Order: sequence, then structure tokens, then C-alpha cells
Amino acid sequence: MKKGVSKYRSEGMSGQSPNRTAHLPSIPENLFSPNSKRTAMDSIARDAAARQINSGKGKFQLTVLVHPGDPAHERRAVVPGRVGWALNELVKAGQRGCSASDFSAGLRLAHFVYLLRHEHQLLIETEHEAHGGQFPGSHAVYRLRTPVHILDDARQAAA
Repeated sequence: MKKGVSKYRSEGMSGQSPNRTAHLPSIPENLFSPNSKRTAMDSIARDAAARQINSGKGKFQLTVLVHPGDPAHERRAVVPGRVGWALNELVKAGQRGCSASDFSAGLRLAHFVYLLRHEHQLLIETEHEAHGGQFPGSHAVYRLRTPVHILDDARQAAA
């Protein structure tokens, strides 16, 4: 055998060990049959959702009334997780608004605002304010413009 050539190359394995899929999760055998493909994929998705719920994620849930008092546009919305938390913070901030600098590092406020705008159809104004300091530049201040009334913020007790 030549130096640098794997003994598995002749078997089409191009240098990989023969047991290269042992670390992967098992896939249901009926996954690719025409009648059961959807059912198998649904069960995989349900299992993933159950793992997420049981892992402690999704503990915060905010129920709000959007456009309260306007019968043509009034609707109820349930906003889960950190997006719900961000909406709660925007409601509390009022006209003052809030920016990422108001919270601990690592929170992606801009992403939560994006989700509130696109998934929950809320009008949120963005104003860019200049700031000085060691790293001068600008930062965004977000203000909720859609009338929202908080009905309930549900926090599950830690298990």
C-alpha cells in the first residue's frame, strides 16, 4: 500500500472509518415510505418540541390585547419566551423607549423587535441616537406605537 493512501479508499470510503455514522441518532425505518413520511417527520418534530419544553425553555408567556377598544382591529395575542419579555419591556418603557444598552449583554433586542413586527404585526418605531464614550457611534431606541394592553404574564414555577 502506498504511503498516505487509506486502506478504505478502495471501498469508496475516502479515508473515513467504517463506522462513520455510529454517532448519529437513529432514523425511523418507515421514514421514507410514501404513506408514513409525514407521520414520522411529525413525530420527530413533536419529540424536539417536547425536549425544548422539558429543558426549561419557554417558561415566560405574555398574553396581550392589541388595539384595545377598537372593535375593528382589536385582537388577542400570545407572545411566548424572550419575545414576550421584550414586548413587556417595550410596554413598560412607554414613550421613553428602550435600547439594547438598557439590558445585559447578549440579548438580541433587535431580533425580538423584528419578530414582534413581522410575526405579531406590531408597529415599533426605531430612532438612532448618537453616543460618545470610548467607542462613539449610534444605537437604536425602540418605541412601541401599537396600543397594547397586557392581560397576563404567565411564568411557570420552576420544577
